[in-house]
Amino acid sequence: MNKTVFRATVAGLLLLVAQCALAAEGTFNRTLTVSGASDVEITSGSGDITVRSGDNSKVIITGHVKSSNNWGLFSSGGDPQEKVDRIVKNPPIEQSGSWIRIGKIQDESLRNGVSISYDVVVPKETRLRTTTGSGEVRIDDIAGATNARSGSGSLRLHNIGADLDANTGSGEIEATGVSGIARAQTGSGDVQIELTGSGAVRAHTGSGEVTIRGAKGPLDASTGSGDVRAEGSVASSWSIHTGSGEVRIVVPHDAKFTLQARSSSGSVHSDLPISVNGSMERHALRGTVNGGGPTLDVSTGSGSISIQ
Repeated sequence: MNKTVFRATVAGLLLLVAQCALAAEGTFNRTLTVSGASDVEITSGSGDITVRSGDNSKVIITGHVKSSNNWGLFSSGGDPQEKVDRIVKNPPIEQSGSWIRIGKIQDESLRNGVSISYDVVVPKETRLRTTTGSGEVRIDDIAGATNARSGSGSLRLHNIGADLDANTGSGEIEATGVSGIARAQTGSGDVQIELTGSGAVRAHTGSGEVTIRGAKGPLDASTGSGDVRAEGSVASSWSIHTGSGEVRIVVPHDAKFTLQARSSSGSVHSDLPISVNGSMERHALRGTVNGGGPTLDVSTGSGSISIQ
């Protein structure tokens, strides 16, 4: 191949690459007026969602739009810049009184190859629901009931003043300052929940560690593979299970409960005095603590159990 042909070939390849990487970005800002507690729903097919509390009479929305066309001029997906311009000009925002929906794109042609990340400021008393197909969700200082979901991405939720429902297909869940009922589930990733109230807790991960702090109500914590740590008062029944991992439970020394602990392969140890029911076993321990009370049911397929 001579130099002229070689240069022409390289130029052609560079042009093809450029055509295969068409992309565009844009941003929109909107401010809505509300009165009193609001219901806000935020949806993104692909993008991060960040929500925090602010002015009690406003909902402030910033959308970061990205559009790409991986096959450039050879694709029928449309011009990325045109898509971005249309969305920026007419953002997917609906309002009916105190009800606000953000992110519902009606035009299917605008959904293909488009990602929108949202930064939203809402009144503290807002009841909130967020959903993203792929992206991280961050929520801070919301007093209303909160529902956060992601197909794939971490959920980081702080100072939730009511019930919390958090679910992700793959990613960590971190929730602190939860004063209501807390439900958290991930297909793969660690779960950490810190409670300030006495609401029930349900935490599950297919693979990852589970950490619960401040539990005062009913507790159901499980993982297919990973350690579990639970701290609280055992004022209601607790159920803690792991397929493979260690379990560590930290409770007040004056806590009253009935213990059922078993490990298929590992020891069971308690720093608290236990009145044993039946015979002592290396891999199981059953009895009452301080006269008994709510049931503390703990098991692991492989690992030790420690009660402190």
